[in-house]
Amino acid sequence: MINALFPLVAPIAGAGGSADAYVLANPSDISLSLDSVSYIDDAGVTASDSNYATISVELDGVAVASSSTTTSDLGTIAANTPIAIPVANGNIVVAPGGKVEIKLAKAGSGVTTAGRCVVVLKPHA
Repeated sequence: MINALFPLVAPIAGAGGSADAYVLANPSDISLSLDSVSYIDDAGVTASDSNYATISVELDGVAVASSSTTTSDLGTIAANTPIAIPVANGNIVVAPGGKVEIKLAKAGSGVTTAGRCVVVLKPHA
């Protein structure tokens, strides 16, 4: 078995209520599952329960991780500080060439985000 991690970095950004999505393919010739997800915002994001961003990750259309900048979830994000996004479904496998989708959605009038999402995949045991 290959003992390696495969990091994928997606620049996701959007002012106000704009959304974004970034689609990548499994870069290896083996099946992979999700190891970890983190988000780093260049300027930081202030938490709000009415105007917020949600970052989510899907493997071949199945949701595996999601968090928002509400006060009860990620909260306020400091500039250039990695924030872990909990993995809710780490057993989903993405086959070679399968789709890894990183999404940014907004609620209310949204919030400005400018950063990157780091998705780390690992060989599926």
